[in-house]
Amino acid sequence: MDSNRPKVSVIVPVWGVEKYIEKCARSLFEQTLDDLEIVFVDDCTPDKSIEILKRVLLDYPNRKDQTKIVSYEKNRGLPQARKAGFEVSEGEYITYCDSDDWVASDMYEALFIKAKEKDYDMVFCDFVYQTDDKVLWAPSYDSSKTSAQLRQDVLSMSISNSTWTKLVHRRVYEKGIYFPTIAMDEDDVLTSQMAYYSKTVGYVKRCLYFHYANPDSMTHVVSEEKKRKNLQDKVTNRKWIIDFYEKQGDESLAYPLFKYKWSVKQLSVELDGKSARGLYPEVNKDMVLGKGLTLKRRIMNFTILYMPGLWQNLKKRAIE
Repeated sequence: MDSNRPKVSVIVPVWGVEKYIEKCARSLFEQTLDDLEIVFVDDCTPDKSIEILKRVLLDYPNRKDQTKIVSYEKNRGLPQARKAGFEVSEGEYITYCDSDDWVASDMYEALFIKAKEKDYDMVFCDFVYQTDDKVLWAPSYDSSKTSAQLRQDVLSMSISNSTWTKLVHRRVYEKGIYFPTIAMDEDDVLTSQMAYYSKTVGYVKRCLYFHYANPDSMTHVVSEEKKRKNLQDKVTNRKWIIDFYEKQGDESLAYPLFKYKWSVKQLSVELDGKSARGLYPEVNKDMVLGKGLTLKRRIMNFTILYMPGLWQNLKKRAIE
């Protein structure tokens, strides 16, 4: 590894976050890890986010030469903005930060130290999920698990699929990581590949990342047309993951592959109930008769597969 490389590159897509970018940027500029590269990608933001960012940067002259701002003339979406940031990054390890979130002051130092401890391909930490007035979720994980067990848990979605809690060695990207073009479940696409190519995984049992439930985010939409488009985009990206897993011919992927096929079938009920049963039919039997399922889960799965209209009505009533 080139000794002149920064230890860590943090890639930060920027779009429509003028209310939040200052808090995010300051948390990055105040990191205890000195050898840090921060790449902001201006995805043609329509507001004053970049203007605010440049103003904040003036308060941290020590970070000026470590900060890059990449600009697009046309909006390309979150996953491609991440790709643009990666392509100009130089760090030994790569990670991401959403521009309406913030991080603990020693996040990247803690992750880097853990990564170098056993030359891990990937390390991850816990995070806090919160709104303006309360913490909704602060997950924790079993730190006694082996690296192999941690890797399997990432693959099987037993832990968060977020890219922003994961520090990944550049050599993993050299396997040929695909960045999706669709911005729904894009973290699943990246994390599934990074977890597969990462042969060793470490864990820092601390909440170092603060994920803000931004009410202005593209995931907080109300139009039925947009909701349907988002569902279709989720299906598209999850089908890509299924194709990726199937091409590997790896028995260790059997469980995560089943879970993704099942998740696509659930989403397809919302799009077209009649097609759910015929999509990936090889998992139908296990969805109803598989080991370890509760009676409630069996009934729910049977309803989704064979009575999708009833399932949709039940969900609608539950929401109302």
